[in-house]
Amino acid sequence: MKYQDSEYVVSRPDGYGIWNHCGSLSGTVRTPHGFVKVYSEGDRSSIELIIGGVCHRRFFKCGFTARGLVTKAARFAEDMHWKTP
Repeated sequence: MKYQDSEYVVSRPDGYGIWNHCGSLSGTVRTPHGFVKVYSEGDRSSIELIIGGVCHRRFFKCGFTARGLVTKAARFAEDMHWKTP
């Protein structure tokens, strides 16, 4: 079986995998510190990141746009990156 490896440096966060499903947003944000799962619907949102086998979650009592989710995910990933050993 033949395969090809590749790698790239993530220099800034992007929301390449955020989809709009009938008014709710969900998907993945790629950040320099890892991939963050995001979800937003109505007046609630959540973000989730796994570091070292531990799942970290943050909940919000407000909705966000896709751009807002990217910003929150990047800040969350950076916060968790510095908090974990």
